[in-house]
Amino acid sequence: MSIIRIVNDIPVMENDLGVRYCPVKTGQGYGLGHFELNGTAFGKDEPAFLVESSVNWPYAAPYYEILENTDVRGVVRFYGISTKIRLDITVTLEKGSHLVTFDYALEPMLPVYKRLYAPVSFGTEEFSFIKYPYEDTLTATNLRSFEIETDYARVPFIFGRKAPGAYIGAGYYLTDDFANGRIGFDKDSSEFRISAQFRGMAKENDIQLGDFPSPNNIRFTDLGAGIRRSVKHLRFIVSIGATQYDLFRDYMDGCGYDFNVFFKYDADHYEEDWMDILENARYFEGKGYSMKISTDTGDMDLVSPHGSYGTIIATSCQMENACVMYDYYKRHPEAEWARTRAFEMADFFVSEQRESGMVPSYNADLGSKPQGMAIDADKNPYAGGHAVGMLEEAMGVSAMLRFYLAVKENEGEAKESWYKAALKLADWICSEVDEQGRVGRNYFADGSFDMYSYAMLNAMTPMDMFYDVTGESRFAEARDRLEKYIWENYIDTNDYVNLVGDSTSWLGSEGVPDNDCVGLLGIMAYCAMRHEKTGDARYTEAAKDVFVYLWSCNCPIDMPGFKHPTRGLMREQDFYCCFDSMLAISAHSAGLPYFAKVTQDPAFMQFYAISLQTLLSLQEKSDRFHGVHLGLEADTDGLTPIDVVAEGKHFYTTMGFGFGILASMQSPLHYRYTGGKNWGAGMDFRVDFSFDGMQEVPYVVAGSSVIRQISFNRDSKVLQIWCYDLTHTDVDVEVKWNGPWSMADSVVYYGYEKAPAAELFNKKSESLKIHVSGVDVPSKMVQIKLA
Repeated sequence: MSIIRIVNDIPVMENDLGVRYCPVKTGQGYGLGHFELNGTAFGKDEPAFLVESSVNWPYAAPYYEILENTDVRGVVRFYGISTKIRLDITVTLEKGSHLVTFDYALEPMLPVYKRLYAPVSFGTEEFSFIKYPYEDTLTATNLRSFEIETDYARVPFIFGRKAPGAYIGAGYYLTDDFANGRIGFDKDSSEFRISAQFRGMAKENDIQLGDFPSPNNIRFTDLGAGIRRSVKHLRFIVSIGATQYDLFRDYMDGCGYDFNVFFKYDADHYEEDWMDILENARYFEGKGYSMKISTDTGDMDLVSPHGSYGTIIATSCQMENACVMYDYYKRHPEAEWARTRAFEMADFFVSEQRESGMVPSYNADLGSKPQGMAIDADKNPYAGGHAVGMLEEAMGVSAMLRFYLAVKENEGEAKESWYKAALKLADWICSEVDEQGRVGRNYFADGSFDMYSYAMLNAMTPMDMFYDVTGESRFAEARDRLEKYIWENYIDTNDYVNLVGDSTSWLGSEGVPDNDCVGLLGIMAYCAMRHEKTGDARYTEAAKDVFVYLWSCNCPIDMPGFKHPTRGLMREQDFYCCFDSMLAISAHSAGLPYFAKVTQDPAFMQFYAISLQTLLSLQEKSDRFHGVHLGLEADTDGLTPIDVVAEGKHFYTTMGFGFGILASMQSPLHYRYTGGKNWGAGMDFRVDFSFDGMQEVPYVVAGSSVIRQISFNRDSKVLQIWCYDLTHTDVDVEVKWNGPWSMADSVVYYGYEKAPAAELFNKKSESLKIHVSGVDVPSKMVQIKLA
């Protein structure tokens, strides 16, 4: 069935996904009309393709013609002179696409002095929300007129949900001058407006009044050159889908986003640098490392901004460093210092724990006077006892449990005091989860706290972990209440306001709404953990929707002329203005590679690889200690990054800085390679091999190491998978069966072992899980002899 059909002299476009575009015909000509999805209409008919703002002058197209009409693609051209503009508009809809694309070529017949916009009918009065990155969610009850100047800090795409299963959005192409655009809503007309990236229009020259060529030079004169230079272009994309993921995913492909990664850094190099810091920077004997360290001296850094961070030893968060140090020691037994310090930091955690279960941070400058990372201005922790941040406590208790279990597995036993301290802290967190599923932000010795916060997101993971270990239902019940609150108040509403750890925390009040998106990685990591355990599809669906929104909140392009990449940077929303590396301020990244495998969408891993390379480009290269800087500084407009690292001569040791990437890589859900039947994506390396001719053989969906080569010999029927890992003697490879080959009679050769393929089949994942162990050279080969 062809995509275009004529209804009452109107070219209506509809594809196999139920995406329907309905132009409208009035006495003035053809207008933009409205959009539908499977019979659900978004808004009313817009009678014009273009409107001149301020004066509200509409422009309709007198004529149309069909340029292409098959079951694969439909293209309609609307054209003609409308008062003072010659319109030439091309609309395209393709099979299997959620996108309707618009390309306006506008020739001014007379000057146009106001900004022009296209009125895209969303039908805002019916919407449950309308969202633009970093802006407050607009609902039917608080909807107001607004305009947003687009910028380089976020993807220029605005969207909304009319009802579950009915989403619509519109945005610019990233290859166009989108940062000079403007988008907004008008509450009276209930229309979304996407404006031209230019203000006025006039001809470069007026051929009616200008100098006419003489007969001698007319053949050398191009009379149309000035007209062509005077034509202005406005392009935009309307996306329609049943889910948020559908809406964004096609837009990601269609808007010109660059998925390619310029690989410059690898995880092995990063681990060595971080271990060098931990071995040689100032270590407070038996305690740990200060939060803020100088890049040249390795000592605590007290310089503004955030000079007080240089004195704080975040006792709970130290356990994340203890985990990565102990993992390093297991692979490098000669690094006895790593084991010794990890044990000391765990013992210090125990010694600092209060009767309530809280573990406050320690002030290296004031000695016995503890200090929380975030302090309410109205409460003095020195006078009233101690302050702790729930976010830090939740991170610390998870790390302490992982550390205890790792030592016990590796050495046969571990100190029970570590486990008891972890359980005591988990008990306290569990007791603070209220009936609605909320926890506070900063807690004081008397048990009071300053406000509810997104720390509930971090608390979900340890509740799940301690339920697995203890089997005690109270942990599962607390986890479920936390999860229910997160879903109902953030994910279902698409409203991530104040989903950031330090939202105006230094001010000691709730302050203005903070639309930062730091917590979204944590949601994805939690969903990955729960999906791997339960197989529940709702975790996958939530992670997909969260992922595409997270993508929209980040700088989508590498700024021209910058030495630092900027894709993956996100703008701070608090009073402190800079462009953070997304991975540097979050200790959760395992969800991105995991869902690349589960959804078979390489965008998850590609986005992670881009963000990782952006993070590692911010690593100190000149001074003695190669820590990772916070991000890039912001220009004075607050909207644009500049090519200078933020906060200069120091780096942080908590959250995702340093240990965050390494801790995530220790997760069994974190992969260095993910792939499908005809694609492969590396976390920190380029996939150079081809998948040609391999679509009908088993394929690698995940690998814990670099996958250097995959090849298939049709004569011998042998699939070869070459893994490469400098630092690990063991690697894991996961293979999906595919094609006409019999698994029952196939054999897997791996490391020094071999086994029938059927013995390695995991029913839960429906894949072969192959563990190569004891190979002490970088290259490890897996062979599958197909029957």
